[in-house]
Amino acid sequence: LPISVAVVRHQGVYTWGDGAGGRLGRGVDQRGRGRPLKLPVVSGGEVSDHGAGFERIREVSCGGQYTVAVNYGDGAAYAWGDASGGCHGALGMASPSKGIVAGVSLPTKVSAGFPVGTRVSRVSCGAFHAAAVTAAGDLFCWGEGAFHALGHDGDKSTCQHPRRVRGLWDAGRRVSNVSCGVYHTACVAIDRTTTGCAGRG
Repeated sequence: LPISVAVVRHQGVYTWGDGAGGRLGRGVDQRGRGRPLKLPVVSGGEVSDHGAGFERIREVSCGGQYTVAVNYGDGAAYAWGDASGGCHGALGMASPSKGIVAGVSLPTKVSAGFPVGTRVSRVSCGAFHAAAVTAAGDLFCWGEGAFHALGHDGDKSTCQHPRRVRGLWDAGRRVSNVSCGVYHTACVAIDRTTTGCAGRG
């Protein structure tokens, strides 16, 4: 992959690799980086290298040209990078005037598509699509829908915003983890009504 991302506990997010198209989340600075550099954060419209607010990032996942991160402080997913060239919709954002957003160069909250109050707990990025597991155990997928990769009930179209995978919800399944491949998605799920214990009684 052309980009690498690491989370340093209580310090923030570091990125390095190919900076083209905002892949490193550094705003107008799209130079490639050969060593980890702390991710700048937008505060009041200004780019800050202090990383304030991103110390609560606990999980990141890289697609081929983009990244999605989970901020445990506000329970939101943030995305940045280049979603052109087949990754349409992978950032989970759209503009009313321009349609699907092809790229953002700074971490931007993915808000449309999730119900109000949703807290994201895990994310996974494939080459062309992404997925998120919520604290309530719901699975949301978005991006390129080829080969039914999004699990949207036979709908193979591109999805520009996170959309719940209804088949799992309707079947009463609670999702705990997810992993996206190139054109497929896999998850771990249990029955929502089941509480289990193990061991010798």
